[in-house]
Amino acid sequence: MNQDSFILAPNLKTRPALHAFGVCDGHGKSGRESSNFVKFALPIAIEEGIEDVDLDTDEKIVTLLTEAFISVHDAFHENVPDFQNSGATCTAALLNGHRIFAANCGDSRAILINKYRKITVLTNQHRVEDESERQRILEKGGKIN
Repeated sequence: MNQDSFILAPNLKTRPALHAFGVCDGHGKSGRESSNFVKFALPIAIEEGIEDVDLDTDEKIVTLLTEAFISVHDAFHENVPDFQNSGATCTAALLNGHRIFAANCGDSRAILINKYRKITVLTNQHRVEDESERQRILEKGGKIN
């Protein structure tokens, strides 16, 4: 069963140079609901954040993406059945003109391949095999199966 969802949100807040793209991968009993929730909630959270900030610096865009991911995470348990045993990874890119900003949650990542086939890794995977990530999850009250 495919539990992937794709984010496609062009022209955020009617800005012709601001676009969001992403991939969500649900897991667990409610994996499909999980990825669908993130698919719809993340672009809304980004758009709501745009209302509060002028995107004139890279730091403001990074903060916008970070706060959007946190907002979706905070709303997740109210909107997804079996949220304690289900979830979704998400990798998203925000294009602002010629600049690309990438963010991820979970063991997915974004890479950029230029026209010369040079690969640049844009995000880090959050994997429980990484001891610092395992510790962070446990300190936040998360469960590891």
